[in-house]
Amino acid sequence: MALRLWCFVGLFAQTQARHKLVMYWGCDNPLNAGHSGFKDQPLDQFCDRGTYDIVQLAFLDSFVDGRTNQPHMHLHKHHCNTTFKSTDPDPDVGLIHCPYVANQIKHCQSKGVRVGVSLGGGVGNYYFTSDEQAQQFAHKLWNMFFVPDGKELRPFDDAVLDGIDLDIEGGTGLYYGTFLKEFHSIVQGYKEKEIFIAGAPQCTAAAEGHIGFMWNIIEPNAQYFSHMWPQFYNNYCYYPSQYNGWYSDTVRSALGAGPSPPPIPMPPPTPVPPTPPPHPDCHSISPHATDEWCMKNCHWTPPNCPETLCKCDDDLDELGEFVL
Repeated sequence: MALRLWCFVGLFAQTQARHKLVMYWGCDNPLNAGHSGFKDQPLDQFCDRGTYDIVQLAFLDSFVDGRTNQPHMHLHKHHCNTTFKSTDPDPDVGLIHCPYVANQIKHCQSKGVRVGVSLGGGVGNYYFTSDEQAQQFAHKLWNMFFVPDGKELRPFDDAVLDGIDLDIEGGTGLYYGTFLKEFHSIVQGYKEKEIFIAGAPQCTAAAEGHIGFMWNIIEPNAQYFSHMWPQFYNNYCYYPSQYNGWYSDTVRSALGAGPSPPPIPMPPPTPVPPTPPPHPDCHSISPHATDEWCMKNCHWTPPNCPETLCKCDDDLDELGEFVL
């Protein structure tokens, strides 16, 4: 599979035609619990907007729950509050069974919106204890959400999802290479449609000192991923200013994804000469730059002063008034 570098919030995807948008659906905002006006709309209504290209059902937050011997899929109870009778009647414990959501998934797919499942999340009890368990889970996941084997319980009945992503923020971070290798092997043998395997690292994952597992999972297992969508929400890095430059190049280089698309010209800081000659004031005319950035960059040698981002005093007479 050819790797595609996407980004996320939303997740904006840098692809050939246009930016694409990936979104998570199902959990709701816990700060809005009890406020019906803030609840997620049904999945089919989201897809009918024509805004989203991929929807990730969030989250599969336990790989093997010891109370049921099944994975646990968390969707907010107003989306699905029924479980398989053989597990537990409480959706917080038992494996959910959601025929209504299954029909919504198929509706989205009929509209050209791909629907996947996200593994992990910020809250959950998910981890592997051995290579064998990771391999077994790859097959269980495939039979639960993709192609049935007649044995595994299927939360969304006969709906066949389009892929998975890993948003591993907890657990131990171990044995994911084994899981990815096994799941990738299964996907390679499936010819009915393309199944994506995505990574969803925090946008800081490649930075020195970052605490978390995703970069350690991604870097040695890049060959198993088809998509990558860095998460910019809830982080100090943001789209688009830190999508380019060191972060994009570091990620793409490590994953063997080839050169970055042309970025918005916002390079890493370069030292200003200790005794710079007198120069005019330069100002930002774009939300993607600041006055300080323009002053430094427009007077580098050679200058890096994109006219779409900065204007200097000798240019302002022609520019007239502008609005940031």
